[in-house]
Amino acid sequence: MKPLVIRASAGTGKTYRLSLEFINLLLKYRINFDEILVITFTKKATAEIRERIFLQLYEIVNNTAEGKELKLSIQQNINPEIEFNSEEINFLQTVYQNMITNKSAVKISTIDSFVNTIFSGIIAPFHNITDFQIDNKINSEILPEIYEKILIDENLKNYEDIFLQTKRRNLDQFQQLIMGIIENRWLFEFIDLSNLDEQTLEIRKEEAFRKYKFELRIFLDRLQAEIVKKGDSVSLLLQKNFVEVLTSKLDFSILDVTEFSERMFSILTYLDFLDKNFKLLLADKNLWNGSRLRNKELKELYTSLQDSLADYLYFDKALIEQLNLISLAADVLQVYDEIKFRDKIFTHSDISFYTFRFLYDPQLSIVDKGNVLNVFYEQLSYNTRFVLIDEFQDTSILQWSIFKPMLKEITSGIGQKDYGNVIVVGDEKQAIYGWRGGERRLLTDFESILNEPVEYDTLSTSYRSKPILMNWLNKLFKSDFLNFVEDWDYTEIDCSKSEGGFVQVDLRNTEAIDGVQDKLDKAGVYWEFVQNNLIPNLETGKINPADTAILMRKNKELEIMSQVLDEAGIDYTLEMSGSLFNHKTIKPIFFILKFLVYEDFMELIKFLRSDLMLMSPADLKNVIDRF
Repeated sequence: MKPLVIRASAGTGKTYRLSLEFINLLLKYRINFDEILVITFTKKATAEIRERIFLQLYEIVNNTAEGKELKLSIQQNINPEIEFNSEEINFLQTVYQNMITNKSAVKISTIDSFVNTIFSGIIAPFHNITDFQIDNKINSEILPEIYEKILIDENLKNYEDIFLQTKRRNLDQFQQLIMGIIENRWLFEFIDLSNLDEQTLEIRKEEAFRKYKFELRIFLDRLQAEIVKKGDSVSLLLQKNFVEVLTSKLDFSILDVTEFSERMFSILTYLDFLDKNFKLLLADKNLWNGSRLRNKELKELYTSLQDSLADYLYFDKALIEQLNLISLAADVLQVYDEIKFRDKIFTHSDISFYTFRFLYDPQLSIVDKGNVLNVFYEQLSYNTRFVLIDEFQDTSILQWSIFKPMLKEITSGIGQKDYGNVIVVGDEKQAIYGWRGGERRLLTDFESILNEPVEYDTLSTSYRSKPILMNWLNKLFKSDFLNFVEDWDYTEIDCSKSEGGFVQVDLRNTEAIDGVQDKLDKAGVYWEFVQNNLIPNLETGKINPADTAILMRKNKELEIMSQVLDEAGIDYTLEMSGSLFNHKTIKPIFFILKFLVYEDFMELIKFLRSDLMLMSPADLKNVIDRF
């Protein structure tokens, strides 16, 4: 049995199919249910597939009408060899009873929970950690200690260039830099510094500058020849912006055209001038006036010159800054690790990273040709012979590096159990967790990454969307505008529903367009949307509030939209990625509790003015006067 990749667009019955695959594995191999591990991305998805598996098993073993359809679906779409005879039904009945009485042994978990299991089983004992906490908000609390330890006098000189950059001249921007280093720390594990020492960089920078001067000489000589041939004023034949920059260095009114190349070479190799004007030289516009001077060879020479200048700037600026950032990152992460293992409070990202890092530690594992061998992994892969991974397009490279040793062991067919397989389900269109390191190419390139033959299946019928919407989505994802996406191969999705649906696309930015729209801030744009789209559809009954969702990318945007909906008198339920304690119906409870415990009058004021109470200013004034 080859590993299986199931491509499943939204609404095509992904959870339904995955739960049927679970049942098929039980019957095909006559295995215990705890030999199957199902990995999902969210707790909600975990609950959904757990419920679906139990429900489908119940329907099948009780031979209900729904159960008969499930059996037919397995036979037609997954395994035609299954007959669902009395022996097979009795087996499923036994499995179902065992699952009912041992629900905790059913292995369905989120990726974070699975990685946490590995961390607890092998990494934590290695570091003598017997107890630890998970707190995804803790990093903001330890930043002051990180600052205190890295911003000592002897380090400030090393970080001076980073601190003085225009984009990082206040504490908030520097904090974003530090948090970015922490959140993306796994990238530093893959940086090869063997060819990036300062001496090597200086040599390569000098080589790049020599090449730039060589290309510059050829280009300027050719440009001078064209100017002489044209016979016009030099200033008229050069691009206007470039002439303005050169005015302080060159008097065009007295310039001898035969000296043009030499004079320009002197200016364009002056490092201070290059440092201030390299963006002009690298711009899409030509250095010369294209309407007066046209020459294909000149264009090719200029493109080559720009490439050589870019190479020089890469060594002179980009790599130097990179080394400074890597040095800063090393100091930050050293302090960060000390704090983490001292306090034993980790984020889920910490757990993933430390699992990845120490998994490949020779003291814990034997790394043989890229394969990781240790007792824990051997035991894990012995107990688990089938892995089903949901939303695989959101798996990060870090998480894949943790999965891979076990998956390779399972699919190898070698060991005490000669059966095992991997089934992944995903949809590259739904790769929305790039901010957490989700890598869609793990799905699209699964066969080459796993280095084994893989079978593919596609769920191509949507049971959720109506045809008008589905047709629009098909056109969108087959559009030539998506040709820029590498390895984009879209399969059209059919629709099980015969009619209905609605699509309306309104594009609106915040800038003013004469005769079209005024300049508005985000709150204004959201209010315009509510007035022009939401309220009319609610009033006419075209949309049902219970079936309507407003999706936004950031919590801050959701907060602004919620304020607009409040002003419009529209009821809503706000779901954000933040803590439940920050929900507008929960925070007031904390305000009143603090008032009752600490007798802090300001907490009472916060409670009375909260969204839960909404006390009027006049009534609030009466309360204040009484106190």
